[in-house]
Amino acid sequence: MSDTKNVSDAPTQPPLDDDPASKTGHRTDRETGYAREIREYYNSCVEANKSAMPPIKVIQGTRLEQLRARVRQYGDESIRAAIEKATVSSFLNGKGRHMFIASFDWLMRPNNFPKVLEGNYDERKEAPNTADTPAPSGHTVDGYRLQG
Repeated sequence: MSDTKNVSDAPTQPPLDDDPASKTGHRTDRETGYAREIREYYNSCVEANKSAMPPIKVIQGTRLEQLRARVRQYGDESIRAAIEKATVSSFLNGKGRHMFIASFDWLMRPNNFPKVLEGNYDERKEAPNTADTPAPSGHTVDGYRLQG
């Protein structure tokens, strides 16, 4: 009996089992079936959302290691959700004060991924202008008691 898997039979959850290096923990220089699927999903989101984030050609090496780590931590649905959130975020697409444009590699970093997933870069609704609204009498603001 052969130990080889047919790529079409490879499961997507856990998603990186079709790569022998994922079992040994060694770096690989080939793109796995799941990595190809995520690359295609990412690039389609970039295109569909008219994102300024650069498309990617391959997920292998360090990029693949980062993807594997995020999948182990958060799962496939969260990977896809973060990609969608990043590609629609004005801030991550150069429309913020610093004109920063995120990349796939930036997104997969362990310190950035949860921030995107948690919505730190989601579009913000403008807060109502409360500067002209007086605080109720008897309340404190910044430690000072208001007179009323």
